[in-house]
Amino acid sequence: MKTQSLKATLLTLVISMPLIAAANSAQEANLKNVDMVFECENNQILDKNGNLCEKPYTKIYDKIPNAFFKKDQPTEVVIIKGNAYVEGDIFVGTEKELDAYQVQQQARSLTLDSGRWTGGVIPFEIVDGATPAERFTDNERSTTISVLNQYSTRTNVCFRPRVSESARIKFKKYTEAGLGFLGGQSLLGKCATCLDGQEVKLSASSQRIVTHEVGHALGLGHEHTREDRDSFVSIILSNVEPLNIGNFLQMPIISTDIGSYDFNSVMHYRYNGFGKKINGVTQRTIINLSNPSDTSFGSSSTLSNGDVVGINHMYPTNQPCATLSDLSPGELAVGAARTVTVRADTSHNLSGIFMRQGQRFEFTTSSPSWKNGSTSTTCNGYPGNVFDAGRRHLDINMMALTGELFNQNNTTSYSGTYFRIGCGKTTLTAPRSGYLVNFANDALVSYGDNSQVVNLTVKRVQ
Repeated sequence: MKTQSLKATLLTLVISMPLIAAANSAQEANLKNVDMVFECENNQILDKNGNLCEKPYTKIYDKIPNAFFKKDQPTEVVIIKGNAYVEGDIFVGTEKELDAYQVQQQARSLTLDSGRWTGGVIPFEIVDGATPAERFTDNERSTTISVLNQYSTRTNVCFRPRVSESARIKFKKYTEAGLGFLGGQSLLGKCATCLDGQEVKLSASSQRIVTHEVGHALGLGHEHTREDRDSFVSIILSNVEPLNIGNFLQMPIISTDIGSYDFNSVMHYRYNGFGKKINGVTQRTIINLSNPSDTSFGSSSTLSNGDVVGINHMYPTNQPCATLSDLSPGELAVGAARTVTVRADTSHNLSGIFMRQGQRFEFTTSSPSWKNGSTSTTCNGYPGNVFDAGRRHLDINMMALTGELFNQNNTTSYSGTYFRIGCGKTTLTAPRSGYLVNFANDALVSYGDNSQVVNLTVKRVQ
C-alpha cells in the first residue's frame, strides 16, 4: 500500500467547527462535499417548511472571547441561526454573547492542555432527540460506532461508552432546520467549560461527516488552513460564494502543522467546496498546484496516515480498547432473545432489556400462573372488583403481566409508557426508547401477599 504524506493541523484551544456538507441533488446525497446548504435560498421569504427564513449574514467584531485569537484585529463572522462562525467553520459564541463581550474589558484564557482528552480516553453516548426526525436510525448508529472503532483501532485514543462521566461526547441528531444547515458541527478538542459534556451535532450522518466531526472533537483542524498551504494549493476566491470567503482564510489562532500537506486527509475540503454555481455547475475553489486537474481530494471518508499521525501526536500513549458494538447496553440484536423471571410479589422486575423506539418485539410466556393472595390467576389477569380499583393501570386486568419503559435500568425513572403483555405470544413495536420493567398489575402497596412467577421470553424480531 502506498504510504500517504503525514500531516495534521493541531489547534491549542477549545472552539467549535461545523462540517457543512452539500446535499441538494441526488449526486450530492452521499454528503461527501464540504459546502453549505441553507434553508433559505434566492432571497425567498419562507423556507421549505413554510417558516420565516433566518438567512445567514455577516458582522464584524473587534474582540473575540478567546485569548488564542489574534488581538486588535477586526474579525468578520457569519451568523447562522444566532450562532457566530469565524472562517465559516469555527464557532465562537452566539451573536448575543459576542455583542455583550465588546463592552467587557478582559478576555478569558485557556491552558494549552485544556483541549485534550485525559489519557486519550473519550467517553461518549448517542442521544436521541424528542421527535422522530431527531432520532438516529439503526444505520446511523452503526455508522457512528464504525467510525469510533476506526479511531480506536488506528490511533492511540479509545472511545468508551459513557458510564457516569460528565466530560463526554454526546452525538445528537438535529433536523436541517434545527441546525441551520445539512451536515455536522463539533467543538475542536475537549471542552474545558462544558459541565454536561459536549455535543457533536448531526443533521446528516454519512461516514465522512461523522469521521470529520470526530476529528475536530479530538483536536484536528481543516487541512487547507495550514500555515504552509499556499505552497500546495491555490484558492480561487473569485469562485467562492461571498458569504463563505472566510472559510478559505488561514486560521487566526495558534496552531502547529504536523507532517506534510495531506490531500488525502478526511479534514480536507473538496475541490469545489463553497463554490458559486454558474448554469448549475459548482465552480472550482481549490487547485492542487502539483496536479491542477486533480479533483479527487476532499472526498475521503476514512482517516489518512497523516490524520493518524496528527492524532497520535496529540495523544502519544496508546490506550488498549475493546471493539464497540452498535447496540446500547441491554439492547438485543435482531433475532436475539432473552428470558427473564417476573415475580408476582415484586413491584418492579428489572429485565435489563433496552427497547429502542420503532424496534419490534415478540413476547412469549411459560409457567403462566401466579397468585394474588389466595386467588389463582393466569398472566392474563382478571377484571377485578371494587377492591381492585387501586391497581396501577386501570385499563389493564388485575394481575395481568404488564410492561413499563424506564429511562434508565432502575426503578425510579419511569417514562410514563406502559403496555399489556399477558399470556401466550404477543408482539409490540416499542412506542419509545427505554428499559423494560415487568410486573403483575396490582396496587403498588399490595405485592406482599402475591406469589409464584411467570417466565417471559423477549425476542427482537425487527
